[in-house]
Amino acid sequence: MIAIVLTSIFVWAFLILGQDRNLNIPPGPSGWPLIGNLPAFLSSNPTAFFAECSKKFGDICKLQLGHQRVFIVSKIDLVRKVFTNRNAQNRIPNAAYYKVFGQNAHGVVFASNSPWKDARKFILRVFRDLGVGRGPFESKIVSEAERLVVKLGEGVDKRELDLKQKFFWAVSNVTCGIVFGKQYEYDDPTLKLFVDFVHTLFKSAGPGAFFATSRFLCALPFGPGSKVVNCKRKFKLKMDKIINEHISSFDPNQSPSNVLDAFLLEIHENAGNSVHINLENLQACFVDLFVAGTETTASTLSFAILFLATHLHVQENCHQELDLFLKEGGQLKYSERFKLPFVQAVIHETQRISNVLPLGLPHLTEKDIKLSGFDLPKGSAIAANMKVIFMNDSIFENPDEFNPARFIKDGIFEESSHVIPFSTGSRVCLGERLARMQLFIFLSHLLYRYSFKPPKDVVLPRTLDGVEDAVARSPLPYPVVITERFPSNTSF
Repeated sequence: MIAIVLTSIFVWAFLILGQDRNLNIPPGPSGWPLIGNLPAFLSSNPTAFFAECSKKFGDICKLQLGHQRVFIVSKIDLVRKVFTNRNAQNRIPNAAYYKVFGQNAHGVVFASNSPWKDARKFILRVFRDLGVGRGPFESKIVSEAERLVVKLGEGVDKRELDLKQKFFWAVSNVTCGIVFGKQYEYDDPTLKLFVDFVHTLFKSAGPGAFFATSRFLCALPFGPGSKVVNCKRKFKLKMDKIINEHISSFDPNQSPSNVLDAFLLEIHENAGNSVHINLENLQACFVDLFVAGTETTASTLSFAILFLATHLHVQENCHQELDLFLKEGGQLKYSERFKLPFVQAVIHETQRISNVLPLGLPHLTEKDIKLSGFDLPKGSAIAANMKVIFMNDSIFENPDEFNPARFIKDGIFEESSHVIPFSTGSRVCLGERLARMQLFIFLSHLLYRYSFKPPKDVVLPRTLDGVEDAVARSPLPYPVVITERFPSNTSF
């Protein structure tokens, strides 16, 4: 047994260290044999570890996860350069998809090369045809925002303990409408199943979830990869039922009203011709759409209310801006957002300081590349160190302070090029416009109708100390008192 372990360590060291010989590889912390720096990724505070690596080793730092080499990039111009390099556009192969959905299941978020290009092109075309992220679809988000306002109204003048759960319901409902054309009541078991799926997926995988889908980690029986696989298997059972219901009522002569029907039409019209548009990949794409479209938006909304409840002067500025805007005949539409610069600044500052995706979505090099004089070999994962970038004190004065006014210049909102919550380059989040629309519409509706304050006997955290540091960061449940600003029959 000892001989096997020693041999494994020797082979690992030979493969990992030998492949770096004669290359100018960025420096990084030492790791454990076989697993490398995996314990740091799965620790309770990995973002602190990444920040420390940046201080100690510089703008590009090398880590090791088993056989997988990972480079953490902590400078915005280097992130833009490498994320626009055509030889660094792949993803770590998602072994969890293959185990659950089949060998043709690439999805879109974790797909590479032609499977990614085909799936992304198809989904963006369907989004365009359905009006997602544009005016025609906005009314559905407004309707969901109004439903959320009513739901929060049930807790007026009471101590509310779990706003994020309600944000999950609202955001997931928008995703349900896009994916299979149906929106649910907040107490519907199906909606709760989807919400629980996304939440469980993120929490069970832990901070290394985007690396947990590698073949190495999926092979560990009790590791994060196996948890991802089990979670997706439960989701698949429900999706099988919904897909079969749509197949039984599918009419190829009708224009699709949702992504699922568009997939079925594409399969019907191009049977055997479209390699990557199939039922296996359909389910993988649905997982991507739910995961990418729910957790980050719901967490950002939850952070926004927490920051506003602990910075009441900022919240009051929002109220004044909204009141004046609506008094002058404005409507809370995304197309009108430029007339509400401070509300936009609040959203942008929330995205900066909350840093919901600490490492974004890692890229994978298809060929050997160079970055800032260093060699990044083929097959290397590259992740952006968002916390260090977003909290750079040479760019943002007092970066730990929640100060939306930093983005207001002469009364106009100016978005910072150093804040990239949706990433950058050709693999920028495909739901970026939809997410921006939801954040603006949900938050503006909530702030116009309600004020949010901490209970008298509670001191809410003004910093990010109380944060669940999983793959997507979110605040721990916090109490807040919701007060109605106008009579409930007041229209928007």
